[in-house]
Amino acid sequence: MLAPRLAPRPPLTRWHAGLVALLYGWALLASEMALVRLVTPYVGASLPVWASVIALVLLSLAAGAALGGRLSRGGAARSTLFFGLTLAGGLLLLTPYALRPLLGWVVGDGALRPLGLAGLLLCAALPLVTMGTFSPLLVHERARADDATAGSASG
Repeated sequence: MLAPRLAPRPPLTRWHAGLVALLYGWALLASEMALVRLVTPYVGASLPVWASVIALVLLSLAAGAALGGRLSRGGAARSTLFFGLTLAGGLLLLTPYALRPLLGWVVGDGALRPLGLAGLLLCAALPLVTMGTFSPLLVHERARADDATAGSASG
């Protein structure tokens, strides 16, 4: 017996894609500022701290964009995009609860613990890498919707 075929989903409209991009950008900037506020009691809010957080965000977004580019070739960009949105939201909700104890342990007695620092970076970067996958997936969806190139769809 053959499985029933599902009708293909209609592509994201320009309005929906713009709304997702707007909310994604807002959440990204909010999480970056919240990350700085979260580490401030432990390491301060000096210029090197801000530079480190910005570097972490940019590296995470670059890794996420590379991953999102690979995922967009799989053909299920839309379902991957919405799964990623849900996953990133859940990870962002859990991040403060995971980071506070880790931060207390990493810089508790004034000496930086390298293993704890690696865990701290991984814990903070995971939701950001997930968020970095959104842009390529969204561009892929828009290009499919307009039968356009990726350059014109991303604009």
